[in-house]
Amino acid sequence: MAISYVDTKRLKEISKNVILLSNRYDVLINELFKTFSLVPFETKEWVGQSSQKYFKIVSFDKIDFLKFGEHIREYGKRISNDAELIEDKIYSNVLIEKKW
Repeated sequence: MAISYVDTKRLKEISKNVILLSNRYDVLINELFKTFSLVPFETKEWVGQSSQKYFKIVSFDKIDFLKFGEHIREYGKRISNDAELIEDKIYSNVLIEKKW
């Protein structure tokens, strides 16, 4: 049987960073699409029907961008859960070995 070494503490740190980054990503995406929504009527970098049509279409993409952030966040949670499972397994194996 092969022996594998896993740094579960490091895995938990990584998962925490992934979750924090995905949360920051969500904030940035929301800010970006808020900026987009202001272009045709308030900031007027591009005006007219073509601008209104374009930014209306672009607004539909926001859902997909936010879903991507959620997938990344879920991946971070999965890393943390896997680290916990590994620690639990190691702990149970140590208890079994102590009984021998």
